[in-house]
Amino acid sequence: MARWISALPEEVTLKGTLSIRNQPDLLEAMYSQEVREGRIDYGIDRFLKEKVPGDLAWSRVVDPLEKALGRHNFRVVPYEIMKKDGSRYVEEVFWESLPVDSLASLEIKNASYSHLAVEISRVVSPLVTQEELAEVEKFLSANFSNKTHRKAEFIGKNAMKEMLQALEDDNREIFKRF
Repeated sequence: MARWISALPEEVTLKGTLSIRNQPDLLEAMYSQEVREGRIDYGIDRFLKEKVPGDLAWSRVVDPLEKALGRHNFRVVPYEIMKKDGSRYVEEVFWESLPVDSLASLEIKNASYSHLAVEISRVVSPLVTQEELAEVEKFLSANFSNKTHRKAEFIGKNAMKEMLQALEDDNREIFKRF
């Protein structure tokens, strides 16, 4: 994408926002989504080995986009802001171009599958059709979300800590710049 942006004529001005997420949380969300959609029915270890790139540093994505758009036309917004202050998140993502008054009552609700829902989906999804899977998803979302059950956590606390420590310098440098 950065190459495409760089190839645009000079008279074209783009602004870009990249919302990035804590890497371990992102991986767990990606895993849960893959299970939820019925694309995989195996455990997190195999998912991490087969589907995740070895280098999870955000600088691999941020640096080329910043170079292509220019520092003044590009920003990075932490996804985690959304959970704390939905209005601020939307303002930052949309470069303060939406009227703040219309965001005053914004509450972003992001109920996800619970740990149990992901495990149920892993077992059930290979046994049902896509149409039936849609019904299973509705049922699990309504009855087994992270609002009522334990959050889906598949990466152990020590592994998460190690991953974040390995990425700490890169993450800190990005948020210092932005």
